[in-house]
Amino acid sequence: MSNQSSRTRKTLVNTFFSISSQLLAIILSFVLRTAFIRILGDQYTGVASVFTTILTMLSLSELGFATAVATALYRPLKEKDQALIQQLMDFYKKAYRLVAGFIFVVGILLVPFLRYLVKDIPDIKEDITVIYLFYIVKTAASYLMIYKTTLLRADQKLYVVKKVEMVCQVVRYIVEIAALYIFREYMTYLVIEVAATILQNYTVTKRAEKEYPSAFQKPKEKLPREKVISLLKDVKGLSMYKLSGTIGNSIDTMLISGFINTSTVTLVGNYTHIKNHIQKVLMQFFSAVIPSVGNLAAERDDQKQQVVFNRLFYISFLLVNFCSASMFVLFQPFIRVWMGQKYVMGIDIAFIISFDFFLYILLQAIASFRTANGLFVKGQYRPLITAVVNVILSVILIQHYGVFGTIVATVIARLLTQWYDPYLLYKHIFHTPFKKFYLKYWTYIGLFLSGAFLSSWLYQALATSHAYVNLLIGAAVCVVVPNVWVMLFTCKTKEFAYVKGMLKKVIAGKGKKK
Repeated sequence: MSNQSSRTRKTLVNTFFSISSQLLAIILSFVLRTAFIRILGDQYTGVASVFTTILTMLSLSELGFATAVATALYRPLKEKDQALIQQLMDFYKKAYRLVAGFIFVVGILLVPFLRYLVKDIPDIKEDITVIYLFYIVKTAASYLMIYKTTLLRADQKLYVVKKVEMVCQVVRYIVEIAALYIFREYMTYLVIEVAATILQNYTVTKRAEKEYPSAFQKPKEKLPREKVISLLKDVKGLSMYKLSGTIGNSIDTMLISGFINTSTVTLVGNYTHIKNHIQKVLMQFFSAVIPSVGNLAAERDDQKQQVVFNRLFYISFLLVNFCSASMFVLFQPFIRVWMGQKYVMGIDIAFIISFDFFLYILLQAIASFRTANGLFVKGQYRPLITAVVNVILSVILIQHYGVFGTIVATVIARLLTQWYDPYLLYKHIFHTPFKKFYLKYWTYIGLFLSGAFLSSWLYQALATSHAYVNLLIGAAVCVVVPNVWVMLFTCKTKEFAYVKGMLKKVIAGKGKKK
């Protein structure tokens, strides 16, 4: 089997299991969130969102070690260099122990400041400090075990991780939902949540040890100094990207909690809950692609990489265009059916969340190639600039425009700064002019905006007084309008021809099997 066909097969297998796992998690998490809000109420949901955000920000101490080590593993895995693999994993283990310790210690030190992070302490019977401590234990404990799964991901065996996660997730969600309905107690739910998370990480770790019995043995020699220095340089660059991503995802929740209240966090949280799960589904695709791109990058063929990138960028646009337009149109009718009218926010919130989602996912093809090629150090301060602009604008705009203002700040920060990453990729990896990409980038944005508003206008024209009927009408509009709109403008491109050819092969393959 050729390298290309092997990469394609592994990518497809990884993508299938990744997306299947995530879709299952989405269904169960919606049932869980519905039970959580209806049984425990908005205030518990808001507190959970705020504490999850705090621990997410503390997880910045991971600094990108996982990505840096995974990238460093591509070549030794390809060359079967067991000694170097052992050295890398030993280094990684020690780094993650430090991370776990940092999260636990700093998390404890933040306890006296909780009253400043949660505006208007919610009227709940449990002590919020005790709840917070459970979240600290859950997060810190994960870093002591889960590092071993990086080897599976780097070796294009993400499907092994996802198989185990699927089983664990089903059991975990069923037990949590049952516990909520039976005990109607937040602490009981929280104990199960912490125990299930630790058990899932332990199970996946044991599977990694079974796949690579010698990889986690103590190496005869430590990782060479030059390798450590190279890794730390990559980690420094990656930390900036991680900082920007975490702040972008977390600052809104923290500011809404601090400037408005935790109940509003729940309202916005329903929208972001939907967005985050759709994002996780799409990110499974990119996560599955990265090891294959890394394998391609090891061949050092710049022209082939650019051809593959153009295809991946177009596919990412097709996916995010459909998902973002659907979110814009369906947010309100879906939440009306799911949670009720009182949880529905304005159309401006639906639009700005969808647009921010579009901008983030659109450039994931860039992120995949940057990661696979180890392009971490160059442009490392761009994400820091994005984060600073985001925070400053968010603090200003939330005081004038509320929830809408803080999300607009994230959109502005992205548009002002994220052009630099593709510029670096074209300059240092593809060695070709950047102008064509930038033109394509803004064309894709224009197609999304025009298609999304066209879909929204058509939905509004067809809407009835029946909530469930409106949801079906909106879904039908979203399946047709955004996709047809894009095809009208891109049907003459090479990338469209490639996707069309792939679909024909898949259909023909299914026909032969039948």
